[in-house]
Amino acid sequence: MQQDQERNSNYGYCSWGRLPTKDRLQRFGIITESTCVFCPAMESIDHLFFQCKVSAAIWHRMLQWLGYSQTVQNWNVERVWLIKELSKKGWRRLLLKMILAETTYAIWRARNDIVFNNTPMDQASILDQIQHIVYIRGRGYKKLQGHVESLRRN
Repeated sequence: MQQDQERNSNYGYCSWGRLPTKDRLQRFGIITESTCVFCPAMESIDHLFFQCKVSAAIWHRMLQWLGYSQTVQNWNVERVWLIKELSKKGWRRLLLKMILAETTYAIWRARNDIVFNNTPMDQASILDQIQHIVYIRGRGYKKLQGHVESLRRN
């Protein structure tokens, strides 16, 4: 049962372990420098999306925006929490799925803008983008419209 839940929780938008993070590119001999673009630690999937102080702050704020008081931890701990939380029903879980997708995408896009375009993006801008996209997407679901409107005012 647990394995089935874990398999079903692997979203198509993110192939964990397969993204070309700097630690992987360094292992393949493609690059020599593997420092995170947001802080001085080595960039890995777990670090980039959950352990980096910038991404952890983004996750914390997004979860707080949705009414969760979850402390952001490493991917393995977050995955277990997400599987458990997303198996429940309700509007908050639908928005959590959107936030999961949009936050990972926004962090990856901000990272790539810095790496490839030398265009840094501040944390507040990343948060604004995620909230705006979740608001727009949420308005497309009749049962979420009132909830995203109330989140928008927060």
